[in-house]
Amino acid sequence: FDGVDEAKDLLSKNSQSVLLRLLKARLLPEASIILSSRPGVCPDLQDHCSTFYEIRGFDSKAIKVYVESFFKADLPKIKDMMRALEERPDLMSGAYVPMNLFIFCSIYEDGQSFPPTMTSCYQTYACQ
Repeated sequence: FDGVDEAKDLLSKNSQSVLLRLLKARLLPEASIILSSRPGVCPDLQDHCSTFYEIRGFDSKAIKVYVESFFKADLPKIKDMMRALEERPDLMSGAYVPMNLFIFCSIYEDGQSFPPTMTSCYQTYACQ
């Protein structure tokens, strides 16, 4: 389940949701379940998990380092890419996820402007 934090009410103690029943092993007790959530948004999620991993992404400095390494020594492209990310808060927040930053750099490398939404960025990359 991706984006559990967007449906936190599914984890409330009074919920009869399929998700909560899966987590409590009342439904498909032998199943392995993978959930994703933004860090810290669902603190009760760990109460329902036997194993918990937190995957940390990039910080601001690592984003810059990655963009520099992606575009090698092409300083104008590096500066333009960083400016483009900074002008779009939705892209900048997505850039903290390494795979997203790779996608953004790939789109930019092909000389394309960034599409208006994250979904359309994924579509653009998939259709390259």
